[in-house]
Amino acid sequence: MIAVKQFLKLKPQMGGRRAARAIGVNFFTIWRWSNGFRQNGLSGLVPKTPNCGRKPMIEGIKISVAWLRRVEAMILQTGSLKAAFRKAAGDADCPAELRRLIHGRKHVPESLARLVRLKPLPARCWLSADGRRFVFQTQD
Repeated sequence: MIAVKQFLKLKPQMGGRRAARAIGVNFFTIWRWSNGFRQNGLSGLVPKTPNCGRKPMIEGIKISVAWLRRVEAMILQTGSLKAAFRKAAGDADCPAELRRLIHGRKHVPESLARLVRLKPLPARCWLSADGRRFVFQTQD
């Protein structure tokens, strides 16, 4: 608000763009602040960051917990997140919107992958030299 007051003092003498540059704020930022304040008072100065960014692809799709648990079981069977989701998309419990979202994509959408608690872990397995135990090495 102080920047807007300074801007309003300098604007008649210097013009809008030069006054904004003198106080170190972009002219369009001042314009947006003053319009927001004129229309909504102090609440017009609050950033509208919840309206920014891309919405999750699965927003609004109702996914059952039972279906997600089946996906986790399929991850154990297939060893692949993508293969498990593709296989689970054929289930009767899978919503049609989700089925369309899964098929025809190279990767599982991140918003959908975050729903499962189980993630495949790339690893290598060897039998020890004495043949008594397995040795696992995870790939970082």
